Amino acid sequence: MTMFESSSPGRRSYQRFAAPEDILVDRHLRGDERRKLLDDWKLELELLATASEENMADQTGRSPPEELLRRVNACRRLLNEVELQD
Repeated sequence: MTMFESSSPGRRSYQRFAAPEDILVDRHLRGDERRKLLDDWKLELELLATASEENMADQTGRSPPEELLRRVNACRRLLNEVELQD
């Protein structure tokens, strides 16, 4: 199984991380893998935020999509900064 393969059908690969910050500190991931996971998470959160605006809110009890989106974007910026320094 590769880093991007999910252990359960229908589950997105980033969902195995409790927080976007966990992607940054996972030593088993390369930079491009981190970016892909964060980009996928960002897209999902943007879609969820759009659904929330249209009164189709997520009822799972997870963090509000806007807060998670802010954290995902912060991680993406950090990843960009680290890549620029290399």
